[in-house]
Amino acid sequence: MNKRVSCLQGALQGALCGSTSRIVLVFVMVLVSVVPLLLLPSTSHSQTPNLKLYFDNSGDYSLCPYLFVPFDAYLIMTDVDYSVTAVEYRLDAPDANFQVIDISYPPEMSIVFGDPMTGHSISFWPPLYSVDRSLLICSMECMIMTDCSDPAMNDYPIVVSPNPDSGFLRGTYAPDHEFFDITGGTSYLCMHGNAPFLIYADAESELSVRASFICDIDNWYDEYPGGSYVLKTSVPSDTIWVVNALPIEENKKLYVLFLGSPLDAGFDYTLYVTDACTNGGCMDCTSDTRFNFYYEAPISIENSSWSRIKSLGAK
Repeated sequence: MNKRVSCLQGALQGALCGSTSRIVLVFVMVLVSVVPLLLLPSTSHSQTPNLKLYFDNSGDYSLCPYLFVPFDAYLIMTDVDYSVTAVEYRLDAPDANFQVIDISYPPEMSIVFGDPMTGHSISFWPPLYSVDRSLLICSMECMIMTDCSDPAMNDYPIVVSPNPDSGFLRGTYAPDHEFFDITGGTSYLCMHGNAPFLIYADAESELSVRASFICDIDNWYDEYPGGSYVLKTSVPSDTIWVVNALPIEENKKLYVLFLGSPLDAGFDYTLYVTDACTNGGCMDCTSDTRFNFYYEAPISIENSSWSRIKSLGAK
């Protein structure tokens, strides 16, 4: 049996003692020397929670950041029905081109050991709890040190991994502070060489389609969209041309595409986007990116499947 207590268990026990920082540190040192580490599986919760780094509140886990410009990231646990009292993990990146420059925590944060890039243990008291089965563990301000146009940054992965201090990716939950396992997710920077890769499409009505790109397209909508079109998959010669494209509010990753003729309900379609020339965050033009979707019937924006999409990131 392992006789060493992890930073996670030390942080949790220190949080519960409710005394001064000096007493907390002494208490943790005593624990490290005398308390065995017991990894207790939970039998009351059937689903393993997921922990992943997201880049906005729409569930986007991919981003095209600018060089040396800080951007926000959120470490979020999903599919969790625990009252979480502690978490330990590490963010694993290929090299030092990704940096965490600042961290903020929920008000329930009690004690912290380490940092995200070398091993991070956080205790919470009172416990974190959410009715929608998702929890914000911490927020980060991040930066890239090499531009997305560099081949070394193409599809740059950031993986939630075990804390090397303990060898575990896990948490503890109330009331008895038992351990539970966590599945780590992968997020991406500079996807597809930072080109405007099409990652989502869905019919909004019989004459319009919503589409999402991996990064902003600043001037594509200013003129005719360069021959973009929709094909009925079962009848490839049935071509419907895109006649206009407008960004949705200020977000130039999301567009409404207006079609020259209506879609037929009950068929699969493929959206082809060509010549999405760019500036700003995206570096190049692209041609022949595509996404498949199924058209059911004319529906409103409020009732469309788009409003139920939680993640627009590419896998």
